[in-house]
Amino acid sequence: MGYSNEHTLNDLLRRVLQNLDMTEQADALEVKQAYQNIVGDMINKLTLSIEFHDSTLYLKIASPAMKNELSYKKNSLAEKINQQIKHGSVKKIIFL
Repeated sequence: MGYSNEHTLNDLLRRVLQNLDMTEQADALEVKQAYQNIVGDMINKLTLSIEFHDSTLYLKIASPAMKNELSYKKNSLAEKINQQIKHGSVKKIIFL
């Protein structure tokens, strides 16, 4: 029997970070990637910073209009992110 190498790079990175006791940083990276995939290029360009700590996603958006629009959809956005990530969860989104 041959060795099966069916792990994604993300899974391998998570294992390394867990071994280094850096799971919070791994969760933050996973949440950031999910956010960027969900919102698309236009909103990504307007997003100045993305931080994730203690189940809270902090977003700094350059456009006040887009920030307002996203604030109306923050529960939906959190649900979509949580569907994409394997670990951790976004319980709250705060716009800075």
